[in-house]
Amino acid sequence: MLKSAVKGLLLSLSISLGAFAQEIFKLNSFGGGFNVSMGYQGYNPSSYFSDETKIGYDLIESSTSGTRTTSTVASFKKPSSGVLTTGFQGFGVFNSFILGGELNLNIGSPAESEHIDILSENGSNATNIYSTKSRLAGADALVNLGFIAVRKRGLIVYPMLGLGYGMSGLLLSSEAPTRLYPDIASVVTVSDPNLQNIFIWTQTPIFDFGLGAQYMLGASTEDRAKGFSIGLRMGYKLQPETDNIRINANKNPKDGRDWKDAEIPKVDLSGFYVKLLIGFGKVGE
Repeated sequence: MLKSAVKGLLLSLSISLGAFAQEIFKLNSFGGGFNVSMGYQGYNPSSYFSDETKIGYDLIESSTSGTRTTSTVASFKKPSSGVLTTGFQGFGVFNSFILGGELNLNIGSPAESEHIDILSENGSNATNIYSTKSRLAGADALVNLGFIAVRKRGLIVYPMLGLGYGMSGLLLSSEAPTRLYPDIASVVTVSDPNLQNIFIWTQTPIFDFGLGAQYMLGASTEDRAKGFSIGLRMGYKLQPETDNIRINANKNPKDGRDWKDAEIPKVDLSGFYVKLLIGFGKVGE
């Protein structure tokens, strides 16, 4: 008796789950959409820094002109490990497969430090203090392939893989009238020591592993939904480690002085991300 009841319960459960699966996992979805994204991307800039707080150590320089001596100490602090990311993405849905692309712009919060000039002349000193800033920045473009694993009225849930190319790096700026930058930037500062901004960056392939969910708020039925949508996407963006460093437009730091390979940082700016998606779309049979 008990054995028969258990068999009956399991049979009923399997039928119910099968019906539920057919309702949720619909393999004949078509549609598309467009989203604007805003979120946070984790990056660790430590590879650019020789210690935990600064790129290089304190940069020190001294010069004499007539009776005047100028002593300069400058530093650039390590910014926080992460960037705000904004962008947009478009996609089409074909037999529940998602094919799309996206563009992203990433910018981090600035970390401020100081550039100090001490002027000595005829036994008197004058001190001028200027601000320096360092921040993470970058951009990337990806092609995405995903699959709608769950569709229930206006809700879709999808894993997604992305492959693309991007650049990311460290932006250094100074307000001092004569500037002092790390030796890695000598390839551009030797010819123009008064550059206000220095961008130390890399360009690499990018791999994106994500999971997204969106809900379309317009009128929907079991067969189709369309209209304004809101969603969330989270995942991991991988940029392989590289020492292919560039300064400003496209200068190689090894051309600036007698560099050894060990002095060029190897950078791996990878991390987890989360994005809010706002846009419109449609999906249905």
